[in-house]
Amino acid sequence: MHHVLLLRACLKSQGAAQVSTLIGYGSPNLADTHDVHGAALGAKETEATRKNLKWEFGEFEVPPPVYDLFGASKKRGQAAQSAWNDAMASYAKQYPEARPCQ
Repeated sequence: MHHVLLLRACLKSQGAAQVSTLIGYGSPNLADTHDVHGAALGAKETEATRKNLKWEFGEFEVPPPVYDLFGASKKRGQAAQSAWNDAMASYAKQYPEARPCQ
């Protein structure tokens, strides 16, 4: 199983993904227009967007549940990285002649 993990890590994916976005999402007057590309919304449109999205928090204010969500994600990522490192160490021990990905 470890050699499959190593192979997957070393191979480059030849896939493609199609993603659709809506530039300026939430802005009641500028969403999906050329006016929102590369320009700030401005104070009035920012306030209108906050109201439209029902965003009650101030500028640069991150709600506590968001911190909790990202904290849990960080812990999952650390556990996954630890498991990956253990798998790679086990593989290297079992197959000492194998070269790591460059």
